[in-house]
Amino acid sequence: INAEYMGICLFSTMPPQLLAVAVCLCLLAPAAAIPGQSVIYSVTPNYGSLAGGTILTIIGAGFQRDNLTGVTQVFIGSTPCPIIQYYSNNAQLVCTTPPYSVDGTTLNVQVVMVGVDRFEFAACPVGGCWFQYRGDRTPTVGRMSHAVGPAEWLKFEGYLRSPTGSEVTVKLADLHCVVPDDLVVAASLWIYTYANCSVPPAAAGYYNISINMKSTSLGLGNAQITNSIAVGTPGPY
Repeated sequence: INAEYMGICLFSTMPPQLLAVAVCLCLLAPAAAIPGQSVIYSVTPNYGSLAGGTILTIIGAGFQRDNLTGVTQVFIGSTPCPIIQYYSNNAQLVCTTPPYSVDGTTLNVQVVMVGVDRFEFAACPVGGCWFQYRGDRTPTVGRMSHAVGPAEWLKFEGYLRSPTGSEVTVKLADLHCVVPDDLVVAASLWIYTYANCSVPPAAAGYYNISINMKSTSLGLGNAQITNSIAVGTPGPY
């Protein structure tokens, strides 16, 4: 049963031939917030990167299960959206969207509270509890340095979009490649451009690269990228 259409119905004595109809109408009635029930008021942004990594903020109430033992989970469709606990509380959940391969797919966003004596979907009485994966919200990297030394500049090119360097995160495995704060890529349109970051001290070897661009209004996220980079010896761009 879709959680958006779950409700609580009380049936008085009625003829058996009407009971099935009453149950059906009950389950089809849109759910409304009731006292003590968890509820979602808004989900932002509603669009994000196919590569995942979009920061999703869910505003509502009752997300901490009345402080009872259990867990609260966020799902986009049937896939968990990992919650960032530091930014989450009873009235707000922040999670990082997983990747999805099909452009334009819209999925339900659901919050589930599970306890020893409780299993509850948060109601969504005002609508808007959905997220759409969009190619036009997905940064792409087409070219980048193949090898660099520590403290060298790692350069990458592609269709990028982010107002400032502080909203761009580049990592070599778990190591942060420092992006200049004054970097301005493109705030209002996709353009083919380049950016760079300073490689941190690291043992020589190959590292997978991840690039994330944040934007509350645009719903950006991870860049589509498959490159790895050799650290230890400067090389050609």
